[in-house]
Amino acid sequence: MPVFEHEPGRAVVHGISYPTRDVYDNLVPRLGTVDPNTFSIGLMHANVEGNADHAAYAPCSLADLVFSGISYWALGHVHTRQVLSDRSPTVVYPGNSQGRHPNEPGARGVYLVDVDDDGAVNLDFRAVDAVRWERPVLDISDMATEQDMIDGLHQGMEAALESSAGRSVVVRIALSGRGSLHGSLRQPNFIEGVVDTLNGEWVERSPFAWCERIEDETAPPFNREERVEGSDFLSEVLKTADRAKEDPEMLARLRGGLDDLYRHRRYRKHLSEDAPKDDDLAALIDEAESIVVDLLARYDA
Repeated sequence: MPVFEHEPGRAVVHGISYPTRDVYDNLVPRLGTVDPNTFSIGLMHANVEGNADHAAYAPCSLADLVFSGISYWALGHVHTRQVLSDRSPTVVYPGNSQGRHPNEPGARGVYLVDVDDDGAVNLDFRAVDAVRWERPVLDISDMATEQDMIDGLHQGMEAALESSAGRSVVVRIALSGRGSLHGSLRQPNFIEGVVDTLNGEWVERSPFAWCERIEDETAPPFNREERVEGSDFLSEVLKTADRAKEDPEMLARLRGGLDDLYRHRRYRKHLSEDAPKDDDLAALIDEAESIVVDLLARYDA
């Protein structure tokens, strides 16, 4: 379809209708022949390069788009804006114009696209969202009192509002870290009361901030030196982590397992080219220990 009625050869939009709500075939070959002398715009919903965060809707590869002859791809389906290619052709997910839930945070909008007489493309993102979602994280590790935490939550609300470019903000706050406040957070209705306290103040602002939820991802205080001397399951985990970093046989078994993972046809594309070496293995063991401790210690209060 020509963009300009009286200059049909200046720019043309290529699109395709979908026979059903969900389409699992590559639709790029069906767009038809493209005139190389006309600036062409491809308008299509598609999952490019198998984005694992979205359904495999009209899947295609970036190479499919590059070799289609289309000058500019305006893509839908993925709600987070991405520029997959900035030229020859330009391939863009502008994202959605309004974040709908906490997993769609930050500025949302459209691209104003300028094309010169030589076909060079310039992208200018324009935020058009009315309300913005944010997901701040607050670490309680160094907080001594409940008031310290409440003060930190107010600061997080204020920071979200200041960064919203004049828009109202809905926030979902995650509390993290280990500390004595973990006990308070586990008390019935404590978190709900904190949410009410925050909203009682911030909803009156214009623009407003609204705390949709506080998620408790904290754990009780943890003294590794004391716990490693114990006789429970967590103590055995800590002792095993220490042995793994010092025992050549355990390190060799770990390397072997990781080598298999890094060569696996399904997973290797998501990993770096080389499996971790000895120094990296020690760091991975420390990271794994931290994850296990966080999972176990929060139920140990």
